[in-house]
Amino acid sequence: MASGIFDYLSGKTEQEFKTLKMDNFRLSERLKKLEVEVSRSREFSAKHATQMVALLVQIRELAGCVESESSLEIAWGILTKSLELKKGAIYLKSGEAWNPVRSTGFQDNAPIVPDSEDSVFSATIKAKVMLTLKAVRQDPAFSALEGRGLIPDILIASPFKIERKVGGLIVVCRALGKTFSEDDSMELLRLLSSILGLSLSNSNVIARQKETIEQKTREADHLKGIFSKMVSPKIVETLTNNPQGIVLGGKREKIVVFFTDIRGFTSLSEKLPPEKTVELLNKYFSTVSEIVIKYNGTLDKYIGDAVMALFNTPVSIDEPVKAAFLAATEIQNALKESAIIGRQEGFPDFSIGIGMSFQEVVVGYVGSERMASFTAIGDGVNIASRLCSIAKGGEIAVSEEFFEALEYGDGFEVREGIKLKGKEKPTRVYVFHPS
Repeated sequence: MASGIFDYLSGKTEQEFKTLKMDNFRLSERLKKLEVEVSRSREFSAKHATQMVALLVQIRELAGCVESESSLEIAWGILTKSLELKKGAIYLKSGEAWNPVRSTGFQDNAPIVPDSEDSVFSATIKAKVMLTLKAVRQDPAFSALEGRGLIPDILIASPFKIERKVGGLIVVCRALGKTFSEDDSMELLRLLSSILGLSLSNSNVIARQKETIEQKTREADHLKGIFSKMVSPKIVETLTNNPQGIVLGGKREKIVVFFTDIRGFTSLSEKLPPEKTVELLNKYFSTVSEIVIKYNGTLDKYIGDAVMALFNTPVSIDEPVKAAFLAATEIQNALKESAIIGRQEGFPDFSIGIGMSFQEVVVGYVGSERMASFTAIGDGVNIASRLCSIAKGGEIAVSEEFFEALEYGDGFEVREGIKLKGKEKPTRVYVFHPS
């Protein structure tokens, strides 16, 4: 009886042991399979993580891009690599149509799509949201558009805004999409569209700013060219740094208008050959111009044997009346000395008269679009010209307002009742004789 029980227990234990051994083998095999799956999963995760890092770097680069061609190139790289695009395009609005700027997979080139086309392409633009073929089929408003248009096989169309208006469209017709899940790919496409639109908007703004800067630079260079031979380097620098100081069309300013011309120039020129007359004028103009610029005046123009200059424009200067008076005095003295030297070179003696006024006139660009010059217009110009005409050789004639602003009366002769051409009433003129 006892041996039978032991035999039974022994058989039972052996059977269970075999069962346990078999279960252990199965578990061991399953564990091996799990280890393989874990290894594969880790490899996939590492690859996925690497791809995600690369994608994020590209997205970041796109977001910071400020050049339109570079933005399109980066976006296209993301589409073709991360989404593994095999057929599709990036479109930009151009007039009444949409032009492909990047494309792949089309038999020839991606077609230009007109605004008027009745298709998923145009419906996406009007709706201003991403449309998928699945969504088109489920919505009665869009289902009739499937298969229509110049691109009938659109799977996804994702619009993007450029400066607040839909200005571009990403079209996907075929993609492998193995890198990410379908949902991830859709989100990536939405993100890509949004950032590309933002990047192109920034590119447009910066391009306009660059054009504005270049335009201002051209204007500054133009002004510098105009005034470099008319004014002192100090004034040129001021104008270059502040070109808006020159008002096109003119503005009112209180300035000194300065005129000088040679006394008896007609008879003088009759005694000289033309070449000698030109040489004489060049010496005279050079002397006057250098001294005017020395005192921060602006050379306006040469009129025959006359010189017109302005003080206190286009840039304001300290004590413009005093500066003009010192310039006029120095010019008279310098020309006396040059006349002495001129005799030795065969030039006849000559003298000049100078006239100056100080009052409000209009200064700015005068002329046409083809040719314009900086000058002054107003009664002050006429007065200075008339004063110059009555000044005798070696004299400086100034208006009453000029004299009062100068606050320096020594050496001036007052001439009452002078009738200036064009003026009804006689006027008081102040005349100075430089020593």
